[in-house]
Amino acid sequence: MTPNRVLVTGVSNPLGAEVARRLAPQVPHLFGCDVADPVSALEEMDFVHADTRLSVIGKLVRQLDIDTVVHLAVMVDSPHDERSIHETDVIGTMNLLVGCASPSSPVRKLVVKSSQAVYGAGPHDPSFFSEDMANWDRVASGVTRDLLEMEQLVSEFALRNEACDVTVLRLGYRVSEDTTLARYLSLPIVPTFAGYDPRLQLLHEDDAAEAIIRSVVGAHPGVFNMAGGGVILLSQAIGIMGGRATPIL
Repeated sequence: MTPNRVLVTGVSNPLGAEVARRLAPQVPHLFGCDVADPVSALEEMDFVHADTRLSVIGKLVRQLDIDTVVHLAVMVDSPHDERSIHETDVIGTMNLLVGCASPSSPVRKLVVKSSQAVYGAGPHDPSFFSEDMANWDRVASGVTRDLLEMEQLVSEFALRNEACDVTVLRLGYRVSEDTTLARYLSLPIVPTFAGYDPRLQLLHEDDAAEAIIRSVVGAHPGVFNMAGGGVILLSQAIGIMGGRATPIL
């Protein structure tokens, strides 16, 4: 299906803004929604103040006759409390899916941003995770639990709505000015855990945007991990950034 009327949620965050900028010349009608104004206006996009945490988002999908939804209003790296993250990731996604699944909904494609944080972290983890390794039974952080619950909602939606192509992208950790990881690595003295040098798989912001665009304009249903090639150790990343690791017992 060729996208015609596309809605991008979370369009005011840096990744959402970049996705909208790249999508604009490729689709006839582009809409964006968020709780905050975009940093810079995009003439080709109609912006709507809307909060996915409110049920009105479903009405918006139907009123705008949206056929393709790009759901980027998902918190992974956030200074907000766990309740806010849960309301955005789980409740917000639930509200959006209700709008996409209603009998009057024209939605035929859904692309959802997730994260490699869905796998959690543990001492016995493999070097690389495949898409089928997400585990509900392991002890997990609040963000991981919310991502798992969100993906479960999306999976159930896909099973019930076979006419809609559903793509879930588990993005690698991105290093850009607005991420906690970037701020951490930019410290002159970087605290680390003694005896532990974790592997990192990173993803450039441009590559994340391009993966989302290809999922929108092409047909790629399913769940996909998205990260750069190879791994880098935390100590190497700190050295590249010019910092000095300070182990803490």
